[in-house]
Amino acid sequence: MMMNKPVAALIGSVFLTASSAIAAPILAPPFGLQWGEGTSHVIHWAQEQKLEISVKFPSKDQRLREVIINSKSGNLPAHLASSLEVYYLKDKLYEVRVQYDGKGKSTAAVERDLNQVRKDLAAQYGNFVPDAERDRTVDQFRYLSNSYRIQPIDGLSLIVMMTKVEDLLRRKSAAKFTVIYRNQNIYNQVLAGGR
Repeated sequence: MMMNKPVAALIGSVFLTASSAIAAPILAPPFGLQWGEGTSHVIHWAQEQKLEISVKFPSKDQRLREVIINSKSGNLPAHLASSLEVYYLKDKLYEVRVQYDGKGKSTAAVERDLNQVRKDLAAQYGNFVPDAERDRTVDQFRYLSNSYRIQPIDGLSLIVMMTKVEDLLRRKSAAKFTVIYRNQNIYNQVLAGGR
């Protein structure tokens, strides 16, 4: 059976689109981490990079572990981020927070960095939608925060959150932002007793 060229082209483009959709990343954690893996991978990576490592065992829930990675010299290797916070439940990775502290940068420069990171992530995972916004003033300090979210599938979230503090009396401000990768599916599975 022979197909005419337009039909063949249409079928080919459908297969191409389907295969690229399958190949597109759903939402992988950064720095080569994998959902559900144990703490050893991130600790090994940090040791190889000669980074500082802190491990916290929150008293409220002994099943939780928080691994914090910092660099003495400022940013993480080949990255704008200042630190990495990796969260585990029963030694299964379920959340990663990439912190951009903004030290030594103007608020405008931090906002530019945020917009670039958000643009890069949107190109990879899809468009962000506004998530939450807060604005409050206490004792001449104004606290602003806003966040944007991508949720490619139920249980997987990518959140970009910026926090800004303005000293209204001295007319100074500081800003920082965080990129949060969260896999609620892993968290729920571990809580339910799964692997």
